[in-house]
Amino acid sequence: MGNTLGNMIRHYRKRCGLTQEKLGELCGVTPSCVSRWENDNLHPKRENILQLAEIFNIYEADFYPASEVDIPDSVVTREFISLLDRLEEDEKEYFLNILRQYIVMKAKHNSK
Repeated sequence: MGNTLGNMIRHYRKRCGLTQEKLGELCGVTPSCVSRWENDNLHPKRENILQLAEIFNIYEADFYPASEVDIPDSVVTREFISLLDRLEEDEKEYFLNILRQYIVMKAKHNSK
């Protein structure tokens, strides 16, 4: 059993004590859809992945094996990335610009 997205969904569903029926109800999909996700016959939509992460109380990145995605070990960094993933592209750009400005200001302050 590899660390596919489907296997990870099954793992977290069982860890939470949920049936496919209950998980489907929580996500607004059929139990058959949950089964197809778990068998890697259907990839969940982005909104479903975010729902699943919230239901399972995990980070979105926890669905993906470390070999597939380079996820930093820092919990703060992981949470930052998870929250950032929920934003639209223009919102991401806005916060990126704020972060850039902060880094520049910090560098200027530290050089005094």
